[in-house]
Amino acid sequence: MTIAIDKLEQVLDLTARLSAVDQLRLIERLIVQVRTQQERESAPVDMLSLVGMGAELWQQIDVDAYLEQERANWEP
Repeated sequence: MTIAIDKLEQVLDLTARLSAVDQLRLIERLIVQVRTQQERESAPVDMLSLVGMGAELWQQIDVDAYLEQERANWEP
């Protein structure tokens, strides 16, 4: 964690040497960068990309028997 804080301090020191106009340009670019990252992280999941996930869990299970057992637990 201290490495990240040290790096942040270095960036702030460098930023202080910039003109006000360049500092504003830096802020604008950081905003765009963070927004882009947030959009990527919050993008909806393509359901087709999930095909086959967990298949190894079902390899040892008799699906018909499992479904029969689950349906037996349903309330009438």
